[in-house]
Amino acid sequence: MQVSDLRGGIATQSYTLSANMLTKNKTPSITSSPRTVMAVGQKYVYLVQASTGGDGDPLTFSLTTKPTGMMIGSVAGYGNMALVTWTPTASQIGANSVTVSVAVNSIREPTWYCSISAPLS
Repeated sequence: MQVSDLRGGIATQSYTLSANMLTKNKTPSITSSPRTVMAVGQKYVYLVQASTGGDGDPLTFSLTTKPTGMMIGSVAGYGNMALVTWTPTASQIGANSVTVSVAVNSIREPTWYCSISAPLS
């Protein structure tokens, strides 16, 4: 680069620019496994953990398929985790489909089933 003033002064600076390929967002993957058997009336808790392959992009968790009453929420300070909670009722005995979605410009949707059993008397 060269600049000059109206009095004939000239200054020159040379430098090199390097172009690097930006890394693309990587598809997130869930790295934890849910417990799939629980009892009516007992609180179910599942800490969902996910990875983006090291690119550090923020993750968004959601339940796209869930039984009534199941919720998912963020874990403060941990952008790669979410907490699923649920207390199944007697009307939910049997198989219940759940899909946890983790998004970072693309979505992976693993589906799992919960089996609810009646409490032993």
